[in-house]
Amino acid sequence: YFIKTSNNREIFLSKLEIKTIKVVLELVEPNIVGETTTLFIDSNDVRTDDANTLKETPKIEYSEEIKNTAEISEFYIKYELSNFDISSFNSLEKSKDYRKFRRELSRHLYSKNFSLSFSEKANFFKFLPKELEKYPNVDFENYKRTRRTGTAFIVSGGIFVIVGTIWTITNFELTGIGLAGLGVIEVGTIINLFSSKSLYKSFLTYLKERKP
Repeated sequence: YFIKTSNNREIFLSKLEIKTIKVVLELVEPNIVGETTTLFIDSNDVRTDDANTLKETPKIEYSEEIKNTAEISEFYIKYELSNFDISSFNSLEKSKDYRKFRRELSRHLYSKNFSLSFSEKANFFKFLPKELEKYPNVDFENYKRTRRTGTAFIVSGGIFVIVGTIWTITNFELTGIGLAGLGVIEVGTIINLFSSKSLYKSFLTYLKERKP
């Protein structure tokens, strides 16, 4: 990355040295109060009297705050999400839009992103909830709530299956507890599948916040 400073100097930073990048969607001109001067010092002509001079820095005040900024994380850069075109998606409320969004995301990961290994591409969906956890929104909170409900059903169903199995082994008698447990597990699985829509809606919001 080449960064141009206010005096038209260019500074190079390696991608490996950059932890996060903040995108500023609105250009803000600073209002500099006080004059800045450039002090040239010869290394062979430095006196101790100049020590206090070197500590002085010009005061700068900004006339307005920078708004509409979103943090660009390592996850965002790694998967080149800035190149993922979301211009045709206003929302994912309709099933056809939701399915199209998933197809386009898979195409971006597996057909267009050649810099990543297959395992890194596959791990995208594993790391996505962790990334969105850092920048939560309403849809992500809905995802977590629905996910907890589905998981609770699955755990409860598993307990029923275990109890039913133990009862059958010890008493040589079939009961409906195990079968009921399997039904509860199936319900929990379906609930978790439905939670994915909230996750993708949250992801779309995440992307829009980082698009200019």
